[in-house]
Amino acid sequence: MGGVFLNQLHFKKSIIVKRSLAEAFHYISHFENCDQWDSSVKESRKISSGRVGVGTRFEIIFGFGPFMGPILYEVKKYDENNHLWLYGKGSSYEGEDKISFLKIDESSTQINYEIDLEFKGFFKVFSNSLKDFIFRFGDRALEDLKRALEVVPPGPKATFLDSMKDALILPSILNFTKRGHKTGKKRWNPISTYLGGKKVLLTGGNSGLGRATALGLAKLGADVTIVSRNEKKNSETAFLVEEETGHRVQVETRDLSLLEEVKDLSQKLLKDGDPIDILINNAGALYNERVVTSEGLEKSFALLLLSPFVLTQNLLPLLKKNSYSRVINVSSGGMYTQGLKLKGLEMREENYNGSVAYARAKRGLVTLSEIWSKEWSPDSINVNSMHPGWADTPGVANSLPNFHKLLESQLRTPEEGADTIIWMASAPELDQTSGHFFLDRVPRSTVLFPGTRPSKDLTKKFYDYLKEKARPYLLES
Repeated sequence: MGGVFLNQLHFKKSIIVKRSLAEAFHYISHFENCDQWDSSVKESRKISSGRVGVGTRFEIIFGFGPFMGPILYEVKKYDENNHLWLYGKGSSYEGEDKISFLKIDESSTQINYEIDLEFKGFFKVFSNSLKDFIFRFGDRALEDLKRALEVVPPGPKATFLDSMKDALILPSILNFTKRGHKTGKKRWNPISTYLGGKKVLLTGGNSGLGRATALGLAKLGADVTIVSRNEKKNSETAFLVEEETGHRVQVETRDLSLLEEVKDLSQKLLKDGDPIDILINNAGALYNERVVTSEGLEKSFALLLLSPFVLTQNLLPLLKKNSYSRVINVSSGGMYTQGLKLKGLEMREENYNGSVAYARAKRGLVTLSEIWSKEWSPDSINVNSMHPGWADTPGVANSLPNFHKLLESQLRTPEEGADTIIWMASAPELDQTSGHFFLDRVPRSTVLFPGTRPSKDLTKKFYDYLKEKARPYLLES
């Protein structure tokens, strides 16, 4: 180690990127991002706990043609915004990556990237022959790193194949599995956005998708506030995120199925007066038995639809404080099975079905997103919805045990399910995008089955119905 290797190859290159010093260092120091900009890296992940610093370890799966193998990297020197040194070792490779950063001006940074490496075993014989090949890969990787930090890709569009899958229904549904995420990932752009100073309000943030989202956004530098009724889980999530990222998470303990508590939260946040850059309505649960809240509302309807309606409407003044703000409504693939209903939004005891009640409320949330996107366009508030695919979360395991058991091997991890939420919250290409429904970073059709597309008249009646139901809990803006 220490930069001394036999049969050593030495690569050195500098690039200047149009990103601030803090942003460039933040992105590169999270070395698990290297699969976003180095085409020779097939997978990369952080394998040690805690915030990035000396001793942090990463597993990088390199691939050259038919040859693939893991290399374990460890951070040996971490001087924030100045130097990052990593030592890597695998069965056929050993080397050091030395990266230094120099501020050019407030929005430009010089990155000096130096690698000393030695091949071992079978590849050692071909070290000299591989030299030009390695240097070409190094040059390309640094150019791709520059693009990852500088280039804002065009707004997302569904391909012809995406549209065909939706039209054929079954291929679209198969996309909800882990396989769909893996396929979609092949064409994704890097997420190099730095969210330092951005305020995020995330409901349902203490487990499953919500916890993965809180962690992912905090890694990007965001100031996250999570809202949930379980104080213990809130504290556990806040501790986990702070330990992993160094960013403190604010916690608001509220039962969001109770609209008076939603109103109380709204009043507190409005009194504090801090702008909200990103509001993520993620709180949800599937109730197999019909429950009526103390306020006389069917609980699925109250939590999944009326609650985000009241919260978002009440916080509109805080969303308007920014030049651009985003509302992300987390729906479910189950909503495809249901059309928009008025009378059936609060299902009666005699015909109650938990999955149907859940799906109807989530259909309503998608419709609401489309209404808000048009209504709030003059205020530069972008409203989009998404569904995470079929993810293996505690909620799914508890509420749908048979479904969970049948498809367990095909279910996405919470992190895979949360990826699109994190992208929607951070991607600069979505600044002008509103009124869409996303799966795996692609805008998808909101209708798969005939008879589930709401008419304009029904949509208007639905919106009026929600406003009337919410009236006791809405604050004057």
